Amino acid sequence: REPSYDEIEAIGFPFTVSGDGGVRLDSSVALKYIPVLAGIPRSSAAQLAKLDIFKACMLILNFFTRSETEEDSESGSTTPHTSGE
Repeated sequence: REPSYDEIEAIGFPFTVSGDGGVRLDSSVALKYIPVLAGIPRSSAAQLAKLDIFKACMLILNFFTRSETEEDSESGSTTPHTSGE
């Protein structure tokens, strides 16, 4: 499942953005999401294979970085789009 607003507020974003716009995984944050989003104890998450941990972290990162063409909250927004001008 995707993280909720409250979970994002409590745990943070699992990435940093560099000056050139590159996205870098923050594994210390992403790892905290695994047991929360999977609904498993932290001790079970700690027993996952390294490759599975990596794949889970990439899925978590995708919740935050997927393109605008995919489903997002804009379709239900009551705030009008603006041009920024």
